[in-house]
Amino acid sequence: MAKKGLYIFDFDGLLVDTERVYREGWRTAFDRAGLDMPDSELESWVGRSIDYTSAAVERRFHDPDLYPRLYALREEYVYGAIAAGGIKPKPFALHALRVVHDANRHVCVVSSSLRRRVVAIAERLGFLGLVDHIVASEDVGQRKPNPEPYQKALEKFECSPSTAVAFEDSLTGRHAAFAAGIDVWLVPDTSSPAFEIPDGIACASDLRIALRLLDMESGV
Repeated sequence: MAKKGLYIFDFDGLLVDTERVYREGWRTAFDRAGLDMPDSELESWVGRSIDYTSAAVERRFHDPDLYPRLYALREEYVYGAIAAGGIKPKPFALHALRVVHDANRHVCVVSSSLRRRVVAIAERLGFLGLVDHIVASEDVGQRKPNPEPYQKALEKFECSPSTAVAFEDSLTGRHAAFAAGIDVWLVPDTSSPAFEIPDGIACASDLRIALRLLDMESGV
């Protein structure tokens, strides 16, 4: 395995197939509230933080009290999906976590989601014990694409950026890790709308391939 001490994984869209459920949850929330919101707008929220989505709702509806009500409806839908087993791991996600964990490297999840939801999903899918630490939405003042979430991970493990590697499924997350000085592998979420990947970005179709290519690059 590559000579990195800290392996940092995004959560939604990388380790777990949640983005589809989140979109369905938002669709249900707007429908129940009797509000019109185009599917194209909801698709643009993939990988975005609560700061982005709340601002989008206020711009469209000019009601600062609306977002908490919609968010509660969406969370009701999401937790129903968790309880019903409707959220699955992404391909080779559990394999990647086990490989890194069994190699005695630190495993950290950096997510724009709330800790309660991350823990609930990880417990349901049986991999919470493979994760050493979680940096969640409420742990930071600024969320992705700001580098603060990744900086928090480095601080927790007292690591320099050069001894860490990050895995992200979105350019928003990739920008955050890169801005923190961390090497990043992009593993796009195929269940979300496609986006153009700029030249020069390390990219793989799944986490198993990303780990293999990382080892090859490191000469291990």
